[in-house]
Amino acid sequence: IVQTDGKKHRCLTQSLETALLRPLLAIETSGPSIGVALCSENELFFEENVMADAAHGRALAPLIRKALDARGLRPAELGAVAISLGPGSWTGLRIGLSAAKALAWGAGVTLIGVPSFEALAHAAAQHAPDYARLTLRDARSEGFFFALFGETCDVSDRLIKESAAHSSEIIAAVEKVMQ
Repeated sequence: IVQTDGKKHRCLTQSLETALLRPLLAIETSGPSIGVALCSENELFFEENVMADAAHGRALAPLIRKALDARGLRPAELGAVAISLGPGSWTGLRIGLSAAKALAWGAGVTLIGVPSFEALAHAAAQHAPDYARLTLRDARSEGFFFALFGETCDVSDRLIKESAAHSSEIIAAVEKVMQ
């Protein structure tokens, strides 16, 4: 039970395994584009990425509706909503997190936070097993957001945690760790 504003709300106790027996709605808003995908464990039903620049707030809800309509689903028929946690655009992350939380709570489904760089590192592992993975994202005036993962991509195998730095600092940090 969670208490907010003096009112009690039941927390969802559904296990992740049970939640993923139904479709998963995945939302990515941490960069200049937004992405929405609808999938099951073995099948991708819908995927679309849209360059939103500063229009995340206007573009996200119609894209979510389009994904659900592609399978004729109502939000309550989802198993879970997954949302990227960044690093990335502060505004984009706030919009995505707010939309995902509202959708999940309103539909009574599980909300899953996905660290963006871990997801990228895991995806890269399929194409380049047995190598360290450097993840990068433009951080505008701060240079780049980056992290370095070892061969397994586990959180415990993070060689450099998420940071922001300019390219010369990233090169020096990676060289120091990889010696």
